[in-house]
Amino acid sequence: MDKIVRDEMLKRIKETGTDKYLLYMEAISTLNLAARCYTGNSNTCFSLTLFSLVLYFMGKLEKVVKKEIEFKQEHIELYNEVKILYDEYTTIISKELSKYHFDNSLDLCILLDALLVNGYFSSTDKLEYHKYKKYIEYYDDLLGTLVLTGKCVCRHNTSLINDILTKLNIDNIKLHCYHTGSKRPTKIYRRANHVITLVHENKFKYAYDFTNHGICNIEDNNVIRSDSCLEDGSISSTYYAITRDEELNKFKDYDSFNMGPFGYVLYLLRVLSKYEDVYTELNKSKKDNKELMREISEKSLILMPRKDI
Repeated sequence: MDKIVRDEMLKRIKETGTDKYLLYMEAISTLNLAARCYTGNSNTCFSLTLFSLVLYFMGKLEKVVKKEIEFKQEHIELYNEVKILYDEYTTIISKELSKYHFDNSLDLCILLDALLVNGYFSSTDKLEYHKYKKYIEYYDDLLGTLVLTGKCVCRHNTSLINDILTKLNIDNIKLHCYHTGSKRPTKIYRRANHVITLVHENKFKYAYDFTNHGICNIEDNNVIRSDSCLEDGSISSTYYAITRDEELNKFKDYDSFNMGPFGYVLYLLRVLSKYEDVYTELNKSKKDNKELMREISEKSLILMPRKDI
């Protein structure tokens, strides 16, 4: 197996937490075979089945990774071109935002969320939450470009916002998590189905969901977003179980910035009112970037074509 392919496979397995499951399966099957040798009471078929599943998974992953690497090599020139264009675009946006004073990064995130949902970052002037099968998305550093096409999901808009925040020297990471609905997580989830933004500022941390539009609190290694107060006075919350410990550990020494549902709504209204002129001016200046946005949109869809479900 090629070293590049092997290294990429190991990286992907570790990132998704699949390595632990593979180790468990190998350990169980090995112990089962050992028991068979010494006692004769083990099920050989069970062990062979587990080994076969591990080999099948690794073989399938190898094919996917090889295809990805071949595709990247074939489109290397276009990738470099889009990367330069995208860097130019995020630099322009960050410079525009730098002209204005924001009291804190949360104010900025609320404004970016309002711009995002109203199509400011889309070449079509509107944004659709568009689910499609993950067909070809081999470029993690260019996922944000798909927002400019006008159709995206959480991993795309979170990537774009994080790239802009990084340009503005605001510490942030993409936080991969599993959306558990209204129930607090009771088990460890290794497969992420959602991505949000974790921001650190002045020894405080908070998470912001740019897909469902709201600030989240971080408690006991879980992300909790209070949606609203119900008629009986109770709080309706949405829970996200964090799937990659190494992501949260980067900010484990910082206190969480907590804000209740009523407090957030009042804060949101105040921020949108305070920066209304900024919002208007940014939308007016968008026309200067339209050609660049269209070019990025067209070329990114060649690199990462959509396949509808």
